Amino acid sequence: MIPYLTMILYIHISGLLSLASARVSAQEIGLVPIAVGEGKVIRDASPQARHSGVHVGQSVLRARRLCPMLLVVPLEQVDPRPLSHCLYDVLAEFSPTVEPVAPDAAYVVLERGEEPLVHRRLAEAFPELSPVLATGSSKLIARTLAESGVAAFDLAPSHFLWPEDAAITGKLERLGLHTTGEVAHTGETALRYQFGHKLGSLLYRRAQGLDGDPVRPLWPLPTIDLTCRFDLEPLEDATCLDVHIVALARQGAGELTQLRRYGRMVALAVETERGKSEHSWRPPWPIQSPAEVVSAARRLLTLQQPRSPVTALRLTIAELELPQAESLSLFDSVGVENQRRLEAAKRFVVARYGSKALTTLGKVPVALRDRRRELVREATKR
Repeated sequence: MIPYLTMILYIHISGLLSLASARVSAQEIGLVPIAVGEGKVIRDASPQARHSGVHVGQSVLRARRLCPMLLVVPLEQVDPRPLSHCLYDVLAEFSPTVEPVAPDAAYVVLERGEEPLVHRRLAEAFPELSPVLATGSSKLIARTLAESGVAAFDLAPSHFLWPEDAAITGKLERLGLHTTGEVAHTGETALRYQFGHKLGSLLYRRAQGLDGDPVRPLWPLPTIDLTCRFDLEPLEDATCLDVHIVALARQGAGELTQLRRYGRMVALAVETERGKSEHSWRPPWPIQSPAEVVSAARRLLTLQQPRSPVTALRLTIAELELPQAESLSLFDSVGVENQRRLEAAKRFVVARYGSKALTTLGKVPVALRDRRRELVREATKR
C-alpha cells in the first residue's frame, strides 16, 4: 500500500509512437494521418488518424478502409527512445519513483494535488499530443481509469481486470459480467467455481481494486561513473595513458556484468594541466563485454589527443538497459559474434536435451509463456 498523502499516476501519451515514426522516417509528411502497426493491429495513431476513426486495437485492414490516406509504419521501424526519454524526464521532475511500462506510458508516485501540474508540464513538452492520465490507490485502478475513461472503477469494462488473456475476459463477457463492479458483486465463491481457486481469488481481488504490485523506480537509468586521478604524477606517456584507459574500461565492463545491463552511451573526460575536454559516443548497439567498452574508450581518447600531461580520467557509461530477448536464426547470415553465440546455444541444447533436440525438438520443454497459457485455459475450463 502507498501512503495516504501519495497516489499512483498512470500516464499514456497517445500519438507518441506515431510522432516518433514521422520524425524518423518522413520529415515532410505534414498532415498525412499516421499509425503504427504491431502485426495486424493498430498500436498507436496520430491525432489526424484518430479524427478519421482510427483507434488503438483496430485491425490495419479496418483502419485503411476508414482512412484511405493512412500511412501505417511497422512498430519495429520506429525508434521512440528520444521522445520516451523526454516523457520519463518530465515525470522525474515531480517524483523519484518513475516506472516505464511502454515507450509511451509510465507509472509515477505523486503527492495528492500534483496531477494538474503534471498535465500542464506534459502539454508544454508535447503540445501536438494529448496525454491520458489518471490517479488511483493502485496501479490497476490508475491504468483502468485512464484507459477506460470512466469516472469510477466500478464502471470500467471487465476486460481491464485481466487484459493479458482474451480467454478470461471472453468468459467474463459470456457470464454477463461486463463491468468490474459486476465482477466484484458476484462474490469470491462464485468466481472460484467458474475460474478455479487461484484465478478466481485473483479476479475477485482485482475487481476490488487491490493490486499488490508496487511502482518500481526504474527511471532515471543507472549510470556507471569511474574516475582515476594523477594530480601528484601527471601522465605524459601515451602507453601509460592507454593502460589506465583499459583498466577503467574493464572495471566498467565488470560493473555492467554485475548489474546485468548493457550501456548505450560512453563518455570520456580528460583533464590536463591546460584544461578539460569531454567527448561522448553512442555505439550502434548496446555494449557490455570488456572488448567493446575498451574499444569505445580508446575511440574517445583518440578523438581528444591530449597535448599536455593528463591529471585525471573520467569514464562514464550511461543509459544502462536490461537485455532484450533475441532470436538467433540458423539460416540468416550473421556476424562473427552472433555466430559464436549461436554455436554456443546449439551446444547447450544438444548437451541438455540430446543430439536430436535441434531437429525434432522432441525433448525440449514447452516455453514458459505457452505453459502459462495452458494453465490459464485449464483454470477457465473448470
